[in-house]
Amino acid sequence: MMKAGFACTCVDDILRATKALSLRHSEWLPAVKAARGASAIAYRVLECPLLQTNSAGGVVDLDHIDQVIVVFCPLFLLIIRAYNHVAVLIDIETSSAQEHGRQSRFDLDSYGGLWGSLGNGRIRCGNYYNGLPMDPQQWRQSLRTLLKSDIHGLDLTKRGNEGNSYIYHHNGLWDFLQEMKSRLLAGNLTILLDSGVVPHNSEVDTQQLVEVVEQFLKDLVIA
Repeated sequence: MMKAGFACTCVDDILRATKALSLRHSEWLPAVKAARGASAIAYRVLECPLLQTNSAGGVVDLDHIDQVIVVFCPLFLLIIRAYNHVAVLIDIETSSAQEHGRQSRFDLDSYGGLWGSLGNGRIRCGNYYNGLPMDPQQWRQSLRTLLKSDIHGLDLTKRGNEGNSYIYHHNGLWDFLQEMKSRLLAGNLTILLDSGVVPHNSEVDTQQLVEVVEQFLKDLVIA
């Protein structure tokens, strides 16, 4: 059962992102927006209250987690493929800009913006980078740095309410993978199997799928 008063759209959001990534864009901008939009959805899914464990270590909604497992892993593979494709298109656009002697404009909002703590107004780096003109190589490096932060996450120094500084880690795809392994497999999938919500032979298949995702992510290198 869903939590009272909470309408979860995780599965619908994942399916929508999967459909968007099934279109292999030939232009760099829609490709960037689709790839980063899917990463933002992955971030929100793993923050979903219905995927959290309660104080006793049990899951909130077994049926919901079962649905998410089924659709999340394939989306993850599509995201990785999309980032590889985006990196190629960025290089093509950079070469074109250099050839025609034009500047490139870095527009963070057009690239999907920021999410999580980076996008909720407390960190305003997006205000500076929106619409900033750059030479093609600087634009290429800036956009690839943005993509790398999506993949590996980002460590930021933040200031607490009492003036103390601390390191905040903004999650990336690697963090999503670890969350998926620990939350959806190590803990919750065992409960799903024991409860009979999913058959016991699902454990091997799901584990293999996660291993495939991990290998694809290891092969994703954006310099």
